[in-house]
Amino acid sequence: MPDIQTLKSTYFVQSDDADPPTKPEPTTYENSDLVPLIDGDEYFSDLAGELAALGDGPDSDQHFVYSTGWQFDLKGLVELAPGSAGMSGKPGMRTGPFKLTASADPLLDLLKTKARAGVDVRLLGNVFWALMGTPGGWLGRQLFPNQAGAWTRVSASTLHSIADLREESKLSNDCCLNTLSHTVGSAHAKLVVLRNKNGFVAYTGGIDFEGSRHAARDHSESAWHDIQVKITGPAVQSIYDVFRALWNEQVDRDSMTFSVGDNRVPSVPSGAEDVPGKSLAASNAGTHHVQSHITIPQFNYETASFAPEGESLSFAPAGRFEVANAWQTAIEGAEEYVYIENYEFGSPTVMSWLNGRLKAESDLKVILLSGTRPPSEPALSVWSKRAIKQELLDGLNQAQKDRIAIFGREDAYVHSKTLLIDDSWVCIGSPNCSPRSLYTDIEHCVTALDEAGTLVPAYRAELWGEHLGVSESQRQAGFPLEQALHAFDNNWGSSGLGVSSPPLKRFSVSSIDSASTGVTDFQEYKHRTLDKPDSRENWGVFPG
Repeated sequence: MPDIQTLKSTYFVQSDDADPPTKPEPTTYENSDLVPLIDGDEYFSDLAGELAALGDGPDSDQHFVYSTGWQFDLKGLVELAPGSAGMSGKPGMRTGPFKLTASADPLLDLLKTKARAGVDVRLLGNVFWALMGTPGGWLGRQLFPNQAGAWTRVSASTLHSIADLREESKLSNDCCLNTLSHTVGSAHAKLVVLRNKNGFVAYTGGIDFEGSRHAARDHSESAWHDIQVKITGPAVQSIYDVFRALWNEQVDRDSMTFSVGDNRVPSVPSGAEDVPGKSLAASNAGTHHVQSHITIPQFNYETASFAPEGESLSFAPAGRFEVANAWQTAIEGAEEYVYIENYEFGSPTVMSWLNGRLKAESDLKVILLSGTRPPSEPALSVWSKRAIKQELLDGLNQAQKDRIAIFGREDAYVHSKTLLIDDSWVCIGSPNCSPRSLYTDIEHCVTALDEAGTLVPAYRAELWGEHLGVSESQRQAGFPLEQALHAFDNNWGSSGLGVSSPPLKRFSVSSIDSASTGVTDFQEYKHRTLDKPDSRENWGVFPG
């Protein structure tokens, strides 16, 4: 195994990889510890234990819990009341108040209880402000005719939750709505950072507080597959700093008012205060080296557009594309394998990086894994197929194409956003493999290396073991990389894992390569303007 300095120079963003101001060199935190939490039940159970330790102990007056998310559905999905902004849509399936575990109090009640006990509780929830912020949602329906129903329900669930929390006097000024996103973007990062009697803890990943995210590893009751990572040690500082930057940016802006039924919910209460800057005295004996990365959009608009315009963030006026830089740096250092598990593979840029590395490294394997879709959606979207065909497969000979494997889980809805490279580098966070996540939405991820060399192999065994149908005992014991590669493709690696036919659908690379991926001019326009915009480009929509 290479020493940690060699690993850093190969996979981590260093000064030579930086391109300020949009791609600055991130801080590297040493002596930290990361624990990947696979699927919702594992994450929620772990978080419940940490929340239970809030407000207890001699330093309880310094305890806090801060969270930002794409959706806070703490009351359970609700039907929009008459008069609400946006489209009414059909009522969602009501799940009841959200609980972290079956035996726990509703999270709404738990947060109120902690606030009454003196814990500093703050929530910052995403709202699609350009959709929800006009009377009756008229403008939103013009801009987002297909997304309006779903996006309105997401925003409405968060609005209801924030309004409910503010009814508690101790939280009346401590729950805000995030309106920092691009006109067609969102605040997609899902972060928790806290201090309890045990110290400082943080989480980041793809899991929101919403009932459908509950899922066990066997997915017998829920198909939702996702990943969050728990962070302790000095790297918690980075999560605190990200939340603080977003919260303070929001609090310092003029408030917008949103309506859901009879509720009038300002984005920022008049008494909201900044989160103070502080150096977290987080000590840990961990062996993990961690970098933290964000996406913050640019705000480039066409002069004749009739759509509302967002404002640049004061701490990143030129935007930040750190996630893209971290992925590119690690992919361009790959030698053995690149594994990407994601909701989608529609980023031409990422596919081009993989293409270049396949051509440069004769032994490199590329594995892409996604999941099932609703019956109305194809397993691989035309945009994923297009990016794979036009960028990943471009100019590859047959031997190089044979080192690519693309899979879909037919029993799970894969919402996770994780990358593993060479059993050395790992990334877990909120970004999808799309232009939107790399350049337009507000996103966050962490990347890590382990000087002890155990983090990624153990995570790989648990994660791949679930997908490949490996027994729990084998997953926990771990298994060699060569055996895992052979399970994905029997022309790779060496046998021994005992998996001859994994429960995965494999997509034919040759079929994708020969498929028609043409789209109409309108489909292209809609894709670039509304579905997967790139904030580096001038954006606008026009009447007619």
